[in-house]
Amino acid sequence: MRRRGAAPEDAAASGPSPIKRQLSSTLKALDVYSNSKIAAEFTTAPSAASSRLARYSYGVMLALFLCELRVFARSEERDHVVVDRSLGERLRIRLDVTFPALTCAEVHLDAMDVAGDYHPYME
Repeated sequence: MRRRGAAPEDAAASGPSPIKRQLSSTLKALDVYSNSKIAAEFTTAPSAASSRLARYSYGVMLALFLCELRVFARSEERDHVVVDRSLGERLRIRLDVTFPALTCAEVHLDAMDVAGDYHPYME
């Protein structure tokens, strides 16, 4: 008597097809954690010394972060006033520019100092 959904007896006895076997062996070759020692390294619990070292490192990082945050959040005002005693003196501007296509009569410099005084045609 035949059961519904059951594979024929001769196919079950021969095992998986050659294509499935080749695919299975290819996938096993690509397996990163095929070595049991490597897989065990990722599944074991860390030792007490490494746990303490990690907690100490996290504490140092947190302390450094909080110190930097405090420095960043601090605001400081500085008032600095300088009196310019050179009012009335001529402005000294030094340029070294060459214009080969212009004559000296065509070139001039207009300047304005910080006080707002306009100095046209400076020599």
